[in-house]
Amino acid sequence: MKDAVQRLQQIAPTVARHVRSRDGTSVAYYVVGSGPRVWVIPPGLGTPPSAWRRVFKRFKDEFTMVTWDLRGTFRSGVPTDLGRLAIEDHADDLAAIVRAEGLERYILGGWSLAVQTSLEHYHRHPEQVDALVLLNGTYEHVLRTALHPGLEPLLLTAVRGLAWAGGRFGGLISRGVQLGPAVMPRLGLLATSTPLFGEVLRDFAGLDWGVYFRIALAVNAHSAAAYLPEVRVPTLITAGDADRMTPVVTAEAMHQRIPGSQLVIFPGGTHYTQTEFPEAMNEALAAFFATLPPA
Repeated sequence: MKDAVQRLQQIAPTVARHVRSRDGTSVAYYVVGSGPRVWVIPPGLGTPPSAWRRVFKRFKDEFTMVTWDLRGTFRSGVPTDLGRLAIEDHADDLAAIVRAEGLERYILGGWSLAVQTSLEHYHRHPEQVDALVLLNGTYEHVLRTALHPGLEPLLLTAVRGLAWAGGRFGGLISRGVQLGPAVMPRLGLLATSTPLFGEVLRDFAGLDWGVYFRIALAVNAHSAAAYLPEVRVPTLITAGDADRMTPVVTAEAMHQRIPGSQLVIFPGGTHYTQTEFPEAMNEALAAFFATLPPA
């Protein structure tokens, strides 16, 4: 992942650091850009920093952006207790980074799993958050609505099997993942394969798959449903209308339950809208940021 940091440094000022989370796990994080506003961007499930390249390039002069490697992935450590892979633990990592950087107020939010992490952190520390950015994710039980309603029991069985297989046949899984750009559009999981998606997938293919699927199981147990009516800051919600992982109905449910939220739907977008249509995503973000009070 040293190469990943160097790639980021080519498009925006980037500093890589580490912090110890509450349970002692080492978390690698990145401070990107030099703008006057702060945007804390929790990672998705196994999302490498390269996924944000177009966002970093677009907003590097407006924001100082802080993101990290999810515990158990890339340069972050695997917790000693593999039971510490839940959304609550990712929120602990977020809090540790915020303390390490001395951040008092910031915009918060990111893509996919980051929606749940952001809602959990907002519930704990609403006084720190100026706005929420909830991109193509859900607020609870991600496997309950993935692919098709009613498949959760089957998906749980499959993910448990993959968690077991990941530590034994990780190389085979990685080779299968690398076929994504060719296979995923045929399955309706990707609108179009772009060079950015290919770069992200190359980084993604190097994960520890046993840990990755354990994280997926832990994330599925989380719900932020009770937190949604609590939100009292400007909130942007996005979704792709062809997203089969976190379908648009989950975004609509959040929009209905978060007072005053904005909902942007990308026609033809799947779960990976930020790599499929990066300019459209950047324009949606810029329009939302323009509605916020000055820093």
